[in-house]
Amino acid sequence: MTRKTPKSKAAFLDAATRLFAEHGYDGMTIRDVAKAAGTTLGTLHYHWGNKDGLIREICTLQLEPMVNARLARYAALDDLEASDTSRKERIANLLKAHFEPFLEIFGGSDSERSLLQQFYIRVSSDPAPAVRVIANEIMSEMSREFVHRLHGLCDHLTDAEFHWRLNGVLGTTLHIQAFSPRLSALVQRVGLADGEEDYMNVQAGIAPTVHFLSEALIAPPCEVNG
Repeated sequence: MTRKTPKSKAAFLDAATRLFAEHGYDGMTIRDVAKAAGTTLGTLHYHWGNKDGLIREICTLQLEPMVNARLARYAALDDLEASDTSRKERIANLLKAHFEPFLEIFGGSDSERSLLQQFYIRVSSDPAPAVRVIANEIMSEMSREFVHRLHGLCDHLTDAEFHWRLNGVLGTTLHIQAFSPRLSALVQRVGLADGEEDYMNVQAGIAPTVHFLSEALIAPPCEVNG
């Protein structure tokens, strides 16, 4: 049996990442990946066994850096915050720990940033059960830790109201990670951009986003009239 080289494995992973981001689980064929990588179908079976094994590795490679960075930032909050830190400050610090690692991941070239955003869109919206299972396994610890910490800071809310405010936080997270270029284009189309402001500067957008969400989270419980 011919030994598969690290170079062929790397080429296969690169091609699979791009084709998955473009076409999704069902639209990405292994034959197309092998052709784009300049290798053979045997590369898949040699390194990953099957398509799901390949998808698991490309998702791990793309998602784990952010997962690990966020977990480290969450843990560091315990040593950074003083006992007299206000609820709003603690929420803001947690939100910054949640959003800022994203900047490290998106610090590459325009082409790298575009591919990664496209990859996040695909992972977030692909209907294939295998993708859902794999993504949940990779991100479950990070998600549980963030929600646990945020819930503890929002004990002025009922569980039901916390659920809906959390929905807004996670929706904002997903939109920034995956869809911010679309929002920038929309802002320009409707005439809200003057052509000079850099609406794609995610780093500059973290502070107003954290401020907005912090105010929403510390707001008093909603009074519902029966």
